Amino acid sequence: MESRSATALVGLPFLLFLAETDGGYTAALGLLALGATEARLSNEQRRGFVLVAVAAAFVVATTELLSLPDAVAAASLLAVVAGEGGARVRGGRSAKALGYFVAAGVAGTAGGVAVGASPALAVAVGSAAALAGGTVRALDDSLWVVLVVAAVGAWAVTVVGVTASAAVVGVAAVGVVALAAAANFAGVMTVSGSAAGALLSYFVLLAGGVGWFIVLGVFVGIGAATTAYGKDEKEEMGLAEHSRGRGFSNVAANGTVALVAALVYSTAPDSTVAGAATAGFVGCMATAAADTASSEIGSVAGEPRLITTLERVPAGTDGGVSWQGEVVTVVAVAVIAAAALVVGIVPPEGAVVAAFGGLVGAHVDSLLGATVEGRWLGNEGVNFSACTVGAVAAAVLVYAV
Repeated sequence: MESRSATALVGLPFLLFLAETDGGYTAALGLLALGATEARLSNEQRRGFVLVAVAAAFVVATTELLSLPDAVAAASLLAVVAGEGGARVRGGRSAKALGYFVAAGVAGTAGGVAVGASPALAVAVGSAAALAGGTVRALDDSLWVVLVVAAVGAWAVTVVGVTASAAVVGVAAVGVVALAAAANFAGVMTVSGSAAGALLSYFVLLAGGVGWFIVLGVFVGIGAATTAYGKDEKEEMGLAEHSRGRGFSNVAANGTVALVAALVYSTAPDSTVAGAATAGFVGCMATAAADTASSEIGSVAGEPRLITTLERVPAGTDGGVSWQGEVVTVVAVAVIAAAALVVGIVPPEGAVVAAFGGLVGAHVDSLLGATVEGRWLGNEGVNFSACTVGAVAAAVLVYAV
């Protein structure tokens, strides 16, 4: 009872403040949903929803002050509330995460429709809020953080813009969640990794298009195939880094630069910037694919040498390279560049430049592994840095030419 009273006390001033604004009914939707949901929650969860009410009011007030679409606030509020209900399904973390995404996506979309957004935008912001909030929730973060991140995800969709129909946007959302769930159930990715992968895939698809999504899919396929290569041998040698699947940190390290490239592409002021962003995306994917493939295969093939001194080192040593690994690096980079060329997102010269960026990034990864990994940077930090270098190298060359 105290929790419901607290929710009312938190929400009432904001409802009065926003009563004559477009955001008033948005706040009402969120707070009514919060109150209705609280009745079925434990005391701890009720306290959490009081924090959500505070954050919700803040989001709504900020939405008004910044003149952002009401769909952002409505979708994020209702997605978080419904997602918590969906996560109460019976089963393990995987089932609960899937329940969260489904319930949050439906409710978030309904919230967008309720405040007058077009069907396509409503589906997009609802799905984005569900994916962004669900990704943070998979990391066991607090509810108010989940809400804020969900709102940021929904807002990012309005920046990117939605040109496809509601049906296409909805199929895209269902598709990325289904693929992520399959990767999780197959043991390729953890729950948090699958959630982050779905979020990355969705924004790449919305911002870049199907071609970008296919290139991302080729990278994921290379990673899955090479991780499975010699799996038993790597486990015996203690070199199976992702025996339980790749997690959030790995996806973030390899995907953040790709996400930024997609956002730059979708908001590019001219074709030159858009071309540079595309080359950067492909260069990033080439770097990540080469690094993953060479380390997964190179660890069980050949005798590596340290890239800085060329002295022999044990398999799995950071910064170790071998001729087998170099061959795999070239092949992986070529596959990504060829995929980008075939789907039509880069011309032949763009594919060559992106491949060059991938080679540069992959060798920077080895160099950083031999010099700073374990001292100033962890594995994810090295991967992120290498992807950044690969993307920037490709983008600068394309932009300069």
